[in-house]
Amino acid sequence: MKTVINITIGGLVFAIEQDAYDSLEKYIKEIKQTLVEGDDVNEIVSDIETAIAEKLSERGRSERIAVTEDDINKVILEMGAPIDFKEAGGVEGESAQSETEDKKDEIKKRLYRDTDDVVIAGVASGIAKYFDIDPAIVRIIFVAALFFNGIGIIAYLIFWLAVPVAKTTTEKYAMSGDKVTLKEITERVKKNINDIDKEDLEKARGLWNSLLSGLKRIFSLIGICIKVLFSILRYVVGFSFLLAGSFAMAGLVSALVIILFVDNASIPQSIQPAMQLVLSSPLGVISIVSVFLTAVIPFVVLLLAGGSLISKRIILSVTKSITLAAVWIVALVLAITTSAVQIDRVLEKVGPINVEDNDFMININRSEEGIKIDVTDKDRKQNSKIEVSEDVAPNLPKIEIYSGLSFTQNSTVINLARKGLEGSLKAEVGQFVALTELDISNNNFTDLPAEIGQLSQLQVLNLSNNNFTGLPHELGNLENLQVLDLRGNNISKFDLQIIREKLGEEVTVVE
Repeated sequence: MKTVINITIGGLVFAIEQDAYDSLEKYIKEIKQTLVEGDDVNEIVSDIETAIAEKLSERGRSERIAVTEDDINKVILEMGAPIDFKEAGGVEGESAQSETEDKKDEIKKRLYRDTDDVVIAGVASGIAKYFDIDPAIVRIIFVAALFFNGIGIIAYLIFWLAVPVAKTTTEKYAMSGDKVTLKEITERVKKNINDIDKEDLEKARGLWNSLLSGLKRIFSLIGICIKVLFSILRYVVGFSFLLAGSFAMAGLVSALVIILFVDNASIPQSIQPAMQLVLSSPLGVISIVSVFLTAVIPFVVLLLAGGSLISKRIILSVTKSITLAAVWIVALVLAITTSAVQIDRVLEKVGPINVEDNDFMININRSEEGIKIDVTDKDRKQNSKIEVSEDVAPNLPKIEIYSGLSFTQNSTVINLARKGLEGSLKAEVGQFVALTELDISNNNFTDLPAEIGQLSQLQVLNLSNNNFTGLPHELGNLENLQVLDLRGNNISKFDLQIIREKLGEEVTVVE
């Protein structure tokens, strides 16, 4: 049984066994005794403690897993004995020196972004550390590259995204190929202090130093400007995401509440029967909720992304992202499957659904090809067709209007364009009392049966690019017809005049 205590070293908390703590305390005391009193003592000790903490973390030690004496001995072996960084007047064995140099030679340089000498993201200073050159030279190269089709910006962004930041002491030392040992830490701290002491002496020495000092000021100013611009852009984009996500979510939630809980008076009268039928079954409610979740989750992500940008912290964690993605996929699958079932059920019991306003008319209907959604622009007389499913009404009666071509009797759209048909449609075409659009364009038809005049709901009739020379006068009976397309035919003026007089000026006849 061993005593375990908690300590804080290098800003990290560790559980440590008592004997391991005694060894570590003795080691740090020896380091402090070896150092000559000066301004750099506290900084050296602080860097050494940080390096020790990082090495213990790399070994998997923490508040829950206690540090053992074996861990401390291995860290001491890696860091080196206090004598390794003793002042010149101290004793430093040749074997220890050669061993340290051999270990240093084994360390490979690694490229990191240096945030200790940062203007924008530490890319230039990291490259400079790697190649052991002045950061100003790298920055000049990036600026010069801007004038070659902006390659400097592209290159900088690539390095920014691809090169990691040097966060730990080990990574910072690896930028220049150094190993984290007591000697290296001491020499680096003393070198930095000596550089600071010499800065004033060398400031006025030579043209290059003067130019370098000016360039550093310029790059610092550029870095400040870019950071300010990025900060403004971050807030603008963040608030835009927040507003877009908030308004979209509010609209979707309001729509869901109206559909599920508010009286049907707020729903267009033309779709109230269909909506009542959907809400009368649990599967219908599941369908509506699934569609809602499919639509709302992307805006939740947008809202969280906006919050992350403004608060400068990641609100949308990996766990939240995976959860939202899983919910969205399940909702999407449910929305597709249940909606198809509900549309089929509504069309079977209620019949075709027609929704129209001042500009558009939407028709949802079943045909022998499946469920069709037709959107008609009233001003341009253009139609768009969307096929939702296939072969959903196999048991409804079908009527043959051309040899080998049959359609269900309640079809609202029949499209026979570009099928190489000739002659005439059968008289049975007059039985499609719900038909709103008939397209037989780009065929070789020469005649139409008189029964076509019985299609009282027909709104669009496309006869273009056939071989018609005459038309049955019964076309004038189509009281709801809006568009009659006759392009590419040789119809007599006499037939056209009679049909026009019967149809009236409200019908658009395209010749």
